[in-house]
Amino acid sequence: MAEDEDETRATMEMGEQLRTWRLFLSLAKWHILGLGLLLLLLLAFRTHS
Repeated sequence: MAEDEDETRATMEMGEQLRTWRLFLSLAKWHILGLGLLLLLLLAFRTHS
């Protein structure tokens, strides 16, 4: 019975890790897109002395 509880807890922990990993990848994607947009804006509005 104790082994079943350990297995269930390990499965739940794995699911939580996958959810956290997906959230991290999603945030990283949006961060990179935001930096790309900022780069394009800086490139479009650059000035020379």
